[in-house]
This record gives sequence, structure tokens and C-alpha cells, in this order.
Amino acid sequence: MFDKRLATTLGIIKFLCKDIWILLFKKQVDSLKTNHQGVYILHDSKFRWFVRMSSDEGGLKAAQLAQPFMWLPCGIIQGLLSGLGLPCVVHAETAGLPQFL
Repeated sequence: MFDKRLATTLGIIKFLCKDIWILLFKKQVDSLKTNHQGVYILHDSKFRWFVRMSSDEGGLKAAQLAQPFMWLPCGIIQGLLSGLGLPCVVHAETAGLPQFL
């Protein structure tokens, strides 16, 4: 049976943010923003795959070192959305690695 939530682009994105994100990363997306022109921004302030990552470098350099580790989750998300009939481009940004005080 067809899930009515997957009938619209926004429904597919919400499905990703709630159900799929929990399966992949053990939590929901922290926030979802849109410009209502087809661009969606998903924010996860405690991205699980970065929790145990560290670097002697700080700030921008640490963010540059972490960027290649975002390619796999981006590919998974892009493949999932494409499989649901939503061709897209997925891009990830990070300001740095998690900081523990």
C-alpha cells in the first residue's frame, strides 16, 4: 500500500528526517528548514559519526579534515531520495568537530 506521506517532496523529506535518520544515525534531525523553492537544509548538531572523531587541528582545518567523512552519508541520503523518485544533489557542511568541555 502506498504511504500518503511520500506523495509530496516535503513528505519525503520529513520521512527522511524522522524515520530514516533514526535508522541510520539513532536520532532525528535537529531541525529542517526550507526556502520553499526546492532547497532543504537538515541540521544535526550532534552527528553520530563525528562523536569519536578528533584532530589536533582546530576550527576550519578540522572541518576540512572531516569533510571526506561526509561523502558516505551524503551518498546514502542521495540514493535513498533518488530511489523514492526525488532526484537531488546532497551537500554537507560542518563548522568543525564536536567539542567536549
